[in-house]
Amino acid sequence: MDNVKLLEVLRLYAKSGIFSLCLMFGLVAYGQDPVFSQYYMNQNYLNPAFAGYTNDLSATLNSRIQYMGVPGVLTTNTLAANIGCKDKSVMGFGLLLNDHVEGEGLLHTVSVAGQVSANIELKKRHSNKRQGLISGGLQFGLGQKFIDWDKLTFSDQYSPYTQGIQNESFLSPNNPSSNIYLDLGAGIRGMYQFETRNPIVLSYGLSSFHINKPAQTFFNTKVYLQPRYTYFVFTNFSGQGNGRVNSRKYWSVGVLGDFQQGMRSHTLTVSKETSQYIGVGMSFRRQNFLIIDKNMDALIFHTNFQINDLTLGISYDWTISTLGEEKTFGTFELGLKYVFYNKNLCKGKGGKAGRSKNANVPCASKGFKHNHEVPKFGML
Repeated sequence: MDNVKLLEVLRLYAKSGIFSLCLMFGLVAYGQDPVFSQYYMNQNYLNPAFAGYTNDLSATLNSRIQYMGVPGVLTTNTLAANIGCKDKSVMGFGLLLNDHVEGEGLLHTVSVAGQVSANIELKKRHSNKRQGLISGGLQFGLGQKFIDWDKLTFSDQYSPYTQGIQNESFLSPNNPSSNIYLDLGAGIRGMYQFETRNPIVLSYGLSSFHINKPAQTFFNTKVYLQPRYTYFVFTNFSGQGNGRVNSRKYWSVGVLGDFQQGMRSHTLTVSKETSQYIGVGMSFRRQNFLIIDKNMDALIFHTNFQINDLTLGISYDWTISTLGEEKTFGTFELGLKYVFYNKNLCKGKGGKAGRSKNANVPCASKGFKHNHEVPKFGML
């Protein structure tokens, strides 16, 4: 596609209103990755060191609809799968699929990534019981962007005689997609249980995505996807004072940050499991963490329901920025997770997958329990 056609594309009119402008700027500027509110349901998207974190085979589906009241709503869907056995093996594996749509289908981004993690247990002194965990992960992926030109109107489609729009355009490009690009990421996370009367678990992590700055090519022009950096620090504690964990009295307090191309966000979260099946929480997202200013984004209300092996997560972002709730109608997010217990890479006697005395903790070692390593709700 030559420069004349490129200029025509930049002057096009799109049916999706304001998001057509966002699309055109996206062709010549850098984009940002979506930020999920249900981070606890989408760990693979947060950090590749979570690959295989469930030990058993698991599948998680997340769907985010951002600014539901604005034309050209942003929709992001992810599908993640994990398998591993960190108590018997030092390896974990994950698969992450992303599908992101902008501007009523105008700009479509798809990607697939494989993840692998390596894990080191921290043992108690003079004991074989586990007290902590350090994991490192790598991500190798491929991505591509598409534009639906049928939803765009070019200048040569306008007829000054009929003052209408013709069906075909000679300026529509032959190739509606970008190049297929390689996308790399890496991360590290840790977890440590303190020896106190009330169990306290500290979890933390750092990760980087697009570390190779992949080139996305449209119109023979390269646009480089800038790296995204994330961090999280969470404290998970129980109100039960007998040294044992009771999920119905488990609290989680922490902060999660996301940085990319000059954009930043910090999310403060407090959550609690109110019963064996229900958890509730509230988050506050803003641009600056310690500075008091007007750069506020959203109040987030989230809850989840767990029935046997299935977990359902629901969240709503109430917009408190200058965009206004009455203009955006907020953001809705849905998450589904299913764990196939006892389907893992552990091998016990007879070559079959191992099973611990705790039915929900396959291949678990003594001491550091599974619900410490993979908290149910609002925890990392």
